[in-house]
Amino acid sequence: MRTVMGKASAKEIGCGLLDPRWRLFKQATGRNGTVLGRVEASSRYVHVTRAACTAKAFHLWVAMHKQIRAIFTDTTIRVYQAYGDQIADVALRQGTFAAPFSFSRMTWIKPSFLWMMYRCGWGLKDENQKRVLAIDIDRAGFERALSMACLSHFDSELYPSETAWKEKLQASAVRIQWDPERDIFFRPLPHRSLQIGLSGEAVHMYAGEWIKSITDITEEASRLKKAVDAGDRSYLEANLPQEQLYPLPRSIALAIGAD
Repeated sequence: MRTVMGKASAKEIGCGLLDPRWRLFKQATGRNGTVLGRVEASSRYVHVTRAACTAKAFHLWVAMHKQIRAIFTDTTIRVYQAYGDQIADVALRQGTFAAPFSFSRMTWIKPSFLWMMYRCGWGLKDENQKRVLAIDIDRAGFERALSMACLSHFDSELYPSETAWKEKLQASAVRIQWDPERDIFFRPLPHRSLQIGLSGEAVHMYAGEWIKSITDITEEASRLKKAVDAGDRSYLEANLPQEQLYPLPRSIALAIGAD
């Protein structure tokens, strides 16, 4: 076996991604039981070890993974959103979302910190996403949202027909999609991160029942962006959020296509 660090060539498995969540992929095993490779992280930098496998084989294995990684406690899970000053200020004062927040539009929540940073550009993308909020919500509410959810695109492994999927999509107040996770440079990773869209009754339950606290992390995001630009390894190692695999109930995992 050998360990590959840094920029990957066409025949190597990439790492140096500064993403502690890669620790979740401990070992890849082929159908015949052959160990394809291992992912390890003795620090928050990633080491990918492989045993007689191609990068394509390993990436195909990793690409199958759709898992929720988040900061959570026994009772809450953290999601992220980014808004302009008006919505953010009201939310922080009231401890939940209220006007001018719109309850008539779908709102998307993201358990992945780095995907949120990709979406809002570390809070620098535009005025309507300049304030980054960390929102701790009730785990029971989070799981209820997922139990109500429909994928935003047709998946023949989850729905018996495209017609059945369209009917569920129209009836559901929650949509989900699995998008490529991002590293700190916003490069796509070969595993998927969950985005959850809430509308109708789900938005009202989110704001009225599920939210337990809201924290403004805009300055934290700015400091991390500066550390990325400066190549400050020690700061990134000490301050990147430590997200862990969220233990979904099996019935929900099957319904949303999670591993």
